[in-house]
Amino acid sequence: ARIGALLTIFAIVIFFWMSFHQNGFALTLFAQRSTVILDWLKPETYQTFNPLFILLLTPLVVAFWNWLRKRDKEPSTPAKIGLGMFISGLALVIMVVASWVGGNADANNMSPAWLISTYFVITFGELCLSPMGLSFVSKVAPARMRGIMMGGWFGATAIGNYLSGFFGGFYNTLPHHLFFGFLVLLLFLSAFILRVFLKRLKMATAGT
Repeated sequence: ARIGALLTIFAIVIFFWMSFHQNGFALTLFAQRSTVILDWLKPETYQTFNPLFILLLTPLVVAFWNWLRKRDKEPSTPAKIGLGMFISGLALVIMVVASWVGGNADANNMSPAWLISTYFVITFGELCLSPMGLSFVSKVAPARMRGIMMGGWFGATAIGNYLSGFFGGFYNTLPHHLFFGFLVLLLFLSAFILRVFLKRLKMATAGT
C-alpha cells in the first residue's frame, strides 16, 4: 500500500515539474516577447523572483503549518501536494488571462505585474509540494526499498523536466493562452485525482 501511494505521488508530481519549469522557458519567452522591457527588469531578471519569494514566503508557510498543527488541523502530505498542484494551476490561470488580453500578440505591451504575480503564486504552490518530497519518501517507503523509492522521486522530477522542455517547444506554435491553459488543465486534473484518492493515500501513509 505504501509503495502504491508513493507511485501515485510520483506520477502526480511529474505534471507539477512539467509546468513549474516553464519559468525557465515559456515564462522567459513571455518576458522577452510580450512584456514591457525596463532598464532594471530584463527578461532574464525574472528568474530572481522565484528564489526571492521562496526566502520571503517560507517562514510564513512554515508558521501557517505549525499554527494548523497546534490545532490538529494540519493537512496530510498528500493533501499538501494536491494543494500545491491547485495553487500552481491558479498561477498559470494568470498567464492564460495575460495572454488572452494582449500577450498573444508578442508586442512587448504587457505589464511586468502579470509575470511577477505568477511567480508569487506558483512559489506558494512549490512550497506546498517540493520541500517535503524526499522527507515523505524516506518516511513512507519500506526500509528495504528506501533507496529505490528515493530514486523514484528523482526519476519523476527528471521526467517532468524533460516534458517541460518537450512541451515548451509548442510555445511558438500554439496561442499562448492555449499553451498555458493546457498546463492549467493538467494541474487541476492532477489536484482532483489526488483529492479522489486522498483517503486511500492517508490510510496507506498513516503513522508516518
